Amino acid sequence: MSLHDDDNERDERDAAEPPRGTRGFFGRARDLLARVVERGLHLPDAAERIRAAVFEPPPPPRNHGPLATVTLAEIYLAQGHRQKAIATLERVLEREPDRDDARALLARLEGAPEEAAVPMMEPEGDESRVPPPPSPEEIASAEA
Repeated sequence: MSLHDDDNERDERDAAEPPRGTRGFFGRARDLLARVVERGLHLPDAAERIRAAVFEPPPPPRNHGPLATVTLAEIYLAQGHRQKAIATLERVLEREPDRDDARALLARLEGAPEEAAVPMMEPEGDESRVPPPPSPEEIASAEA
C-alpha cells in the first residue's frame, strides 16, 4: 500500500461519515477535534464523549433598563422627568443603602412640590449674542 492509496482510503471514509452534531463553526470544530482525538490519539471513547456533548447556549440577558445611578437621576430631573428620577434614586438605594447623596436628593424630590423640583438652568451670560467676526483691519493689526 502506498501513501497515495492511504490518502484515498481516508477520503472515502470521510465521505462515508454522516455529518454529526451541530453545524456551524463550533459544530465543525467539535467534529474536527473528535476526529483528531479518535484517529490521531487513538481514543475512540473520548471522541464519542466530545461528539455527544450538548452545549446549551447561555440564556439571553435580561434587559433591566439603564443602570440606576445618582447621575442618571440628576439627568432625568434636569430634563423634567421627576418620576423617573425618583424611581432611579429608589433603585440606587435598594442596591446601595448607604448612599447619602441619593437619600438627600430623594428626600428633596419627595418633599418639594412638582414645579419646584425641576431646577431651571439659567444662562451664565448673554449667550444669544454672538460677536461679529473680526474685520480685515483688525486681523492685519493683530498680525503686526
